[in-house]
Amino acid sequence: MASATRRAAGVRQLTLAATRQGFLSGLDTILEIGAAFALVGAVPALWLVREHEIERDAPAGLAAHSELEYVAV
Repeated sequence: MASATRRAAGVRQLTLAATRQGFLSGLDTILEIGAAFALVGAVPALWLVREHEIERDAPAGLAAHSELEYVAV
């Protein structure tokens, strides 16, 4: 009886260790894929955003209108 209890405890510890290892390995893979997607997406985003096309000031004709009227149009 005692050897069966020890064997069950050993199997339980082995199962817990394998579960933890599998979870961490899977999580590591998911995070690496996410980081790769983020980097691959950042490169075209930086290339597509052109500084000279960003409007910083409102055009002169729209300065008299309120912001709500501008958004509604």
